[in-house]
Amino acid sequence: MRNYVLLFTVKLSEALILLIAPIPYPVANPKHILIMAHRITEECTYCAACEPECPVNAISAGDDIYIIDESVCCDCEGYFDEAACVAVCPVDCIFKV
Repeated sequence: MRNYVLLFTVKLSEALILLIAPIPYPVANPKHILIMAHRITEECTYCAACEPECPVNAISAGDDIYIIDESVCCDCEGYFDEAACVAVCPVDCIFKV
């Protein structure tokens, strides 16, 4: 039996779309797989260094600071060894939720 993990959900009108992906390795209980999102604090200087680094386009410009869509953020899991936005932030204002 193959295990799957829920990546994210999208609600369109009355339909709910679920995006799932196979787990590439056997897991006794796939509910224990958690991907932690990141959040940008008010210390953000609006420099935009983080936005182009996000492999899933979860970062966008807000009114005064950049915003991470926590339902999209995947902690760069499967892309990089560490969160790309954290690595490039010059003021260390991005933290794991």
